[in-house]
Amino acid sequence: MKIIDNKGRIFGKINIVDFVAFVILIILLFLATKEIFNVISKNNIDLGTEKSEVNIEFEVVMLYEKDFFDVIKIGDKLIERNNELSANIIDIKISAVSVKSVTDTDSDNLIEIPFYEKANVKINATVKNKNYTYKLGQQTIAIGKFFTLESKLYKYNSQIVNVVEIDKWDS
Repeated sequence: MKIIDNKGRIFGKINIVDFVAFVILIILLFLATKEIFNVISKNNIDLGTEKSEVNIEFEVVMLYEKDFFDVIKIGDKLIERNNELSANIIDIKISAVSVKSVTDTDSDNLIEIPFYEKANVKINATVKNKNYTYKLGQQTIAIGKFFTLESKLYKYNSQIVNVVEIDKWDS
């Protein structure tokens, strides 16, 4: 028995032209569906409830080696994947890192770690708000979440320690 007979049918059951057209149609449907989902995920299209923009201030904390924070300046605009965000730095406080002694548990004395600094950075941003969830670019703003603090000069990993919504009309 031949795979394609003299009438152009595969195994004598389906026409080869119909089969090829069917396979092409399935591939096109797959690619179109994949492209639709890519557009939705890249543009953060949300088919749920309506979003609004609000102003927030949030504070992040970072721990790095001394002098790593010298490049951070008040007024720096934040970016994400080379796209400018509606966020800028409004305050930075750099302090020494101190920990409690593990050997002297009865004492309240703190030991300073000599080669590290801690930075508390306050950021003002206009963010997307939906159901009490704040989004800045691709990142979620919430206490305890990790946040990538990035400008054209630096990129730090940090953790959010405070979030406050600011009334739009006060600014």
